[in-house]
Amino acid sequence: MKKNLFLITIFFTITCLFCSCSRTTDTSGISLNHSFIPHPLMKNGHLQTIIGNYYGQVEAPHSQRELVTLPDGDQISLEISTPNEWTQSCPTILMLHGLGGSHDSTYLKRLTHLVIEKGARAVRMNLRGCGSGKGLAKRGYHGGVSEDLKEVILTLNEKSPESPLSLVGFSLGGNVALKLLGEDTTIDSYLEKAIAVCPAISLEDSAIRFQKFSNSFYQRSFLRGLTDMVKEQKEMFPDELLQSLEHCKSLYEFDEIFTAPYYGFENVKDYYAKCSSKDLIPNITLKTHLLFAKDDPLVNGSLLSSEDLPDNIELIITKRGGHMGFLGNPKKSHFRWMDNQILTWLELD
Repeated sequence: MKKNLFLITIFFTITCLFCSCSRTTDTSGISLNHSFIPHPLMKNGHLQTIIGNYYGQVEAPHSQRELVTLPDGDQISLEISTPNEWTQSCPTILMLHGLGGSHDSTYLKRLTHLVIEKGARAVRMNLRGCGSGKGLAKRGYHGGVSEDLKEVILTLNEKSPESPLSLVGFSLGGNVALKLLGEDTTIDSYLEKAIAVCPAISLEDSAIRFQKFSNSFYQRSFLRGLTDMVKEQKEMFPDELLQSLEHCKSLYEFDEIFTAPYYGFENVKDYYAKCSSKDLIPNITLKTHLLFAKDDPLVNGSLLSSEDLPDNIELIITKRGGHMGFLGNPKKSHFRWMDNQILTWLELD
């Protein structure tokens, strides 16, 4: 594993010297109130992304599994970590993973430890068929399953109505969270605030970015994971579809062949248009914090501008940080700057 990580890091160090995706010249939308200083040895987006997401083991926090039954009969799993001193009036933090992730994703485990140390309850939500919810859902998930997230929020509120609930979404999960907030403002009454870290606000833009040569590692990795998820339920799909997925070369093609038709969209363009949160974000009325990096190889935060957003939304676009990396200079800030910033926004620091 360490050898593979070393080779991958070397590959991205070389490609970043030639790829425009690592250049950061446009500074529009950057909040100067939050300065991120990257680690001196990790000053490009790919190094931040790879090391930030794949380096370092995190022990699984103690948790209790709770199931939420959705209107169609499928179930999804929540992993709930509760501090000993927690009471019904203490905060609850609901976290939602990104594409190919689960409650076992390193960043969720890492943040859970930090949250429970501060006395708050941490809830790691698995999207359908993910993590400890594998085998409990007939349908899978896609980038716009905001109705599933809403069911979880309502369930948590029903069981703990006095606990202030905050929502934190990462990458694809961040898009799902923002889509819900933008399309249904009644959900505000159940939430204190929301945070979205590197949210994939334009699914089409991200799908196209995945096709860059410098992003080929990410695309292969995610495509393999998605194809394997479909294969696990192969009895539900025709052989022709499964064979087509075997020859899929891109996430865009996967969405075209599988996601769009299977989930009832007219085509892949229709899926991307209806499930991306970008155009819904200005409708959000809840206090919300958005965090992007200009050198993120997978998500384009510059599609948003602070001038077009209401005052309740704070948009942070740092020059460096990659995709959910944000590995800082430990002499000038926190090494895991992203984690510390989330705690600050949650008022748990």
